[in-house]
Amino acid sequence: MAANDPLSAAKAGGRHARFYVEYAKKSDAEIRRGIKSLQKQITEHERKIMNPERYVPDFESLDPRERKALVETKWPDDIIRQQEQKSILEGILTERML
Repeated sequence: MAANDPLSAAKAGGRHARFYVEYAKKSDAEIRRGIKSLQKQITEHERKIMNPERYVPDFESLDPRERKALVETKWPDDIIRQQEQKSILEGILTERML
């Protein structure tokens, strides 16, 4: 794995270190459930970006800066975090198979 991948960073005590430590103790089945849950969250956030009015009932009445922040910053940042965490879980499973 590359030195800058989420699993390596977490194992080295960087970003998501606590997440890694917690999941490293869990069973394969729990990790697989975590991967499935994170993928659902990623998909939901992608849908929020595509159709925010469906997820935030008063979206159009929000301040334009707040609307922009949700669509361009908050939800994309959430997706990045969830993708990194999913990658960590997949990496834990891969390492266990070696």
